Amino acid sequence: MNLHRFSLYRVNLHRVNLYRVNLYRVNLYRVNLYRVNLYRVSLYRYCYLYVL
Repeated sequence: MNLHRFSLYRVNLHRVNLYRVNLYRVNLYRVNLYRVNLYRVSLYRYCYLYVL
C-alpha cells in the first residue's frame, strides 16, 4: 500500500513538473513573440522615419 501511494505520488510529481515545464515554454514563447513584435514595430518606425 505504501509503495503504491509512493508511486502515485511520483507520477503526480512528474505530471506537475511536466506542467511547469510546458507553462515555462509557453511563457518563453510569448515573451519571444512579444520581443519580435516590438523589434518589427521599431524597425518599421525607423524605416518609415528614414524614408520620410
